[in-house]
Amino acid sequence: MGIPLFLLVFCFLMQGLPTQSLEIPEAELDALYALRTSLDLASDWSGPLDSWKGLEIKDGHVASINIKNAHGTLPKGISAFTNITTLILGQNRLLGTIPAEIGMLRNLEYLDLHENLFVITKLDFLGQLSRLTYLDLSSLLTDQLPESIPEEWAQLSSLQHL
Repeated sequence: MGIPLFLLVFCFLMQGLPTQSLEIPEAELDALYALRTSLDLASDWSGPLDSWKGLEIKDGHVASINIKNAHGTLPKGISAFTNITTLILGQNRLLGTIPAEIGMLRNLEYLDLHENLFVITKLDFLGQLSRLTYLDLSSLLTDQLPESIPEEWAQLSSLQHL
């Protein structure tokens, strides 16, 4: 009996199409699982990575994270996302401190942390994000924000929105 002709044609046509690998470095995968656990995202982040809500993988690395309706604390392992450009965590119920490890995300261009319940200590580490063009810290407990902009933020020469 043989293979139906339409199946052979389909396989031939599909052979030349580019595919995007969703394999990512182990450190990034571990950080994603830690984030999933600490923010109770099991219902939105299950199955293959390409089905995880608000997660974008590009060129084998985490490129963007956009999380809504989460609660918990941010793990320090977030620094593993070395290629991430967009981190949107606004309008959640995130507690604890904003991890200084976010300052290690050198490719970060867009950071949204507004409307959370963070305890603000120091935010000078944000000055290390030289590619940052958008920073939203609005509606955080304003009595906790520093009275003046940290000196280190002078290095944010690309910043267009604060």
